[in-house]
Amino acid sequence: MYSETFCIPDDLSSSLRILAEQFCSDALLVRGVSQGTISNDICYLCRFFRYFGSPLSSDKLFQTLSPRSTSDFLQDYALTYSPSSLERMQSLLRSFLRFAYRSSRIERDLSELVPIRKHRRLGMVPRSMPDECIARLRSGIDRSTAEGMRDSAIICLLATYGVRGVQIRRLRLDDIDWPNERIHFPAAKGGRPIEQHLVAEAGNLLSEYVRFGRPASEHPEVFLTLCEPLGPIPAANCLSEVIRRRIRQLGMVLPDGVSYGTHGFRHAFASRMVGKVPFPPPARPALPCAHLDHRARLPPPALDRAHPCALWIRKHMAHPSPPSGNPPLQHTDRACRQRGRAPHPESRATQRTAENDLRPAGDRLEKPTGSPSHPSSAPMRENVVPELM
Repeated sequence: MYSETFCIPDDLSSSLRILAEQFCSDALLVRGVSQGTISNDICYLCRFFRYFGSPLSSDKLFQTLSPRSTSDFLQDYALTYSPSSLERMQSLLRSFLRFAYRSSRIERDLSELVPIRKHRRLGMVPRSMPDECIARLRSGIDRSTAEGMRDSAIICLLATYGVRGVQIRRLRLDDIDWPNERIHFPAAKGGRPIEQHLVAEAGNLLSEYVRFGRPASEHPEVFLTLCEPLGPIPAANCLSEVIRRRIRQLGMVLPDGVSYGTHGFRHAFASRMVGKVPFPPPARPALPCAHLDHRARLPPPALDRAHPCALWIRKHMAHPSPPSGNPPLQHTDRACRQRGRAPHPESRATQRTAENDLRPAGDRLEKPTGSPSHPSSAPMRENVVPELM
């Protein structure tokens, strides 16, 4: 009844499929869990079933369940998956054991034996995937199949750009600008969209997958599932399962605390970028006045003197000297008087004074005089129009 609605895998026995359907319907109708949450929980429920060897009947599964077996399962799960995945598994396992107790499948409520893990935000420094593991993953996948083409392109994008898994799943065909060699990743978690240069290796792998490995579909997403019904990768745990399966096939064991999913590549990318400039500085734009560099007024960033960005700033943003072909700066009489200098011979006020001296005595403009103690009798100042610089 609910097998198509909840997308339960076909590798489970019919008895376990019925049990999973009943648990999902109870979560949907009784506990009021959303459809999206149930779809994500099915992956964790299937991991729990497979740990016990996928028994042929649900009765054998409940006969195997005990406080000891539940504790062993959680310990083995913590060694394979990330802390956040373990926390999600513990929550699902408590819900499943309560469901089994309410439906009289077990005589004791074992949900109380499942520990509650407190995960404090930023409580630990994330550990990145080693570079040698990433290099082995990128070179050890067989690209003779459609699955190998897809997985190789996904791993290359994760390792090259350090984006999130959701940005890989949402990547569309229109986001790849082949003529201009640009790739656009959509925004995720309230961040900004990412647009970067499409490197040659990533572009070749994407082109190979789109031309020869991607099934024909009307979906705009780049990466699709390989089995019917065709569609984009539905959830984050499905993408992480692709990475985890490739790691197991190559026989690799990651260090403790390293994520077996997409976040391991993101942490590795961030570790490589510490103290480095990931992209070259942009070209210096043309200024409206070639002899005036307004950016030189800003204080330079606090960078190490040996930093490549600091070397570029000292080379291009230092106070430049005026080019020899440009005319000297025009100064006003007011600015010259404030600095205690003589008026500039080419200023407008000086030119007007020279023209007035050449006029006949009757046509000359005389300045009114007055007592400076009264504002109305103070001598009038020249109407000096400052030169626009």
